[in-house]
Amino acid sequence: MGALVAERDLVDAYRETKRAPRPQGQGLNDLYVRFFRMAERKIAEMQPSQGVVCFISNYSWLDGLSFTGRRERFIERFDRIDIDSLNGDKYRTGKVTPDGDPDPSIFSTEYNREGIQVGTAIATLVCTAAGEKTDTVRYRDLWGKGKLRELEKDAEKVDAVEYEELTPQAGIGYPLMPRATAERYVEWPKLTELFPESFPGVKTSRDDFLVDIDRDRLAERIARYLDPDVPDEEIECAYPSVMTTGGRFDGPQIRRTLTRREESKGRIVRYCYRPFDLRWLH
Repeated sequence: MGALVAERDLVDAYRETKRAPRPQGQGLNDLYVRFFRMAERKIAEMQPSQGVVCFISNYSWLDGLSFTGRRERFIERFDRIDIDSLNGDKYRTGKVTPDGDPDPSIFSTEYNREGIQVGTAIATLVCTAAGEKTDTVRYRDLWGKGKLRELEKDAEKVDAVEYEELTPQAGIGYPLMPRATAERYVEWPKLTELFPESFPGVKTSRDDFLVDIDRDRLAERIARYLDPDVPDEEIECAYPSVMTTGGRFDGPQIRRTLTRREESKGRIVRYCYRPFDLRWLH
């Protein structure tokens, strides 16, 4: 148990930031992040701080909101960062190049043409004995079916490979891939400042019963449900989702409670259920 906790605590160093926005979401829980942290600790935190980390992984960490602290830390600790983005992402690009040609995963083979669904990148992180820190990152995209051959060819002439030099900005979380923003973008008000209160919206566990595009049809269902003379068995047969029991929801008990509450009758409102999708909700 202690080893498991220690492994999970590995990425705590990436949960805090000095200048970048704080991490959001659950991306730091991915296992590959722990491998990076172990390598970073071995190379950048030992004395002397000298060595190379080179991993291929999911490329969401290059600009994802979960990884602002991780990127900030890499920029502070490594003297050189090279990113070879291999793309091949089903979700971001649809596995298509900017020219519309197929862009398979780098792991596609003759026998497994799909490869993997997410895009990938090779990150090369270097600590030198001189410790000459830099605020720039070298980045390039590789696209299409020939990216593996291109990598193999470039391995013989590493110093001649052309990269784009990026200067990651703290205000937008130090993205390690090209990002275009307005000149004063970081001065714009944040969404959390414009909308200080937030909530997840309507819980959609029992939409089949509580939501309808026809108000009269919904009112008829609710009236039948709230009629104490209608037995539970009949309601369960007609509307099973509101009579099931699981978690903290006890269908029969909730129905008994609601049938005794007069104010429950008539709470039918017009609601923006989805964008441009107005429905009736009880």
